[in-house]
Formats: sequence, C-alpha cells, structure tokens
Amino acid sequence: MLQKNPAVWEKLTVHWVPVGVIKPTSMAKAATVIAGGMSALRQDENQFDRTGESGGAAVSTNPKTIVEARENTAALIRLMSEQGTKVIATPTLWYPQGHWIKTGVPPSLAILLAALKHTPGSGDDRDLS
Repeated sequence: MLQKNPAVWEKLTVHWVPVGVIKPTSMAKAATVIAGGMSALRQDENQFDRTGESGGAAVSTNPKTIVEARENTAALIRLMSEQGTKVIATPTLWYPQGHWIKTGVPPSLAILLAALKHTPGSGDDRDLS
C-alpha cells in the first residue's frame, strides 16, 4: 500500500524491520530481505506461492543477517510484551509518538493515515491525509 503511494513518503517516515515469526524458514527469509533490501522483498512477494504459503526469494545462510533478523524478531517480541500482548503478528505497525500499535494489514491506506492522524497524545500536527 505504501509503496504504491509515493506521496505518503513526504508525510511519514517508515522503517521496514524484517522479522521471522510465521514459519521455520521465516528467520532466513527475513535475513534475505535484510541482505537484499526492497528488491529481495519484491522478489519474495512477486513469486509468492499461495499453495505453500511461502515467498519466492531464496533463504539466506548469511550468519550476519540471520543474527540481525533474530535481533529484530526479539525486539518485536519485547515491544509486543511491553504493550501487554502475547500475540506476535506481521505486519505490526508501530507509531511511537502516539504509543500506537496495530497488527495486521490495514483495510486501506486512508484508514491507516486517519488512525495515525487521530491518535490521542501523538503531539503531531502534520496533515497525514
């Protein structure tokens, strides 16, 4: 959603943090995205196998990026725990200025932006619409 709407990038700072939580191969897939960036993510998504529910990019065996994926995943688990939830889901959207966390894919970009704009205590007066 965000990639298809470049105007949003002028209004939000978005950080993608690959984590491995869904399948046994998820950590290695997250490491692949860390190593290859958005092109690896696009390949994984474009070649997604719906039957096997698995992305199309090869899994990484790079120890450095696997460690980074594990650290990212541990940080997500800590964040969710601090928020009082034991449910770990992807995607997880975190808006730290408003102490706002949502899991899952928002129904639309407009709904996501409206939620961010109206988050109590955000202290952010930027127009996100």
